[in-house]
Amino acid sequence: MKVVLAVAMVLAPPGPTYWPSSPAKKPDILDIFVTKIPGNLHCQTNNILDLNSDHSSIILNVSATAFARVEPPRLFSPLTDRLVFQNILNQRIDLKVKLKSNHDIDEAVNNLTMQIQSAACEAT
Repeated sequence: MKVVLAVAMVLAPPGPTYWPSSPAKKPDILDIFVTKIPGNLHCQTNNILDLNSDHSSIILNVSATAFARVEPPRLFSPLTDRLVFQNILNQRIDLKVKLKSNHDIDEAVNNLTMQIQSAACEAT
C-alpha cells in the first residue's frame, strides 16, 4: 500500500458521497480516486448530486489547462457601509404587502431581493 501511495495521488470530492438513511449517522466521503495522473495535468473532482441511492457519484475532470475559479457573488465587500445599507432598507422596505396568493408572495420576494441587492450596491 505504501508503494501505491508513493507514486499515486488520492483525489477526494468536495462533498460527501455517502448519505446514510439513519439520522444518527453523518454523511461522509467514501468514494475517492487513486490515480497516477502526470503533474502537468490539472484535476478537479465534483459530486453528482443525483440521489438514487445512499451514494452519490463523483466525476473526475482532467485538463491540460488550469480550471478557472469562479468567485461566488457576494452581497457585501469590505467597503460596504452596513449602517448605510440598513438605513436604505429601512426607508425602502414596505412591510404592509398583500400576501394572499402565490403570485403576491413571488412578487414580494422578488421585490425584497431587488431592494436588498440595490441597497448593498449603493452602500458600497
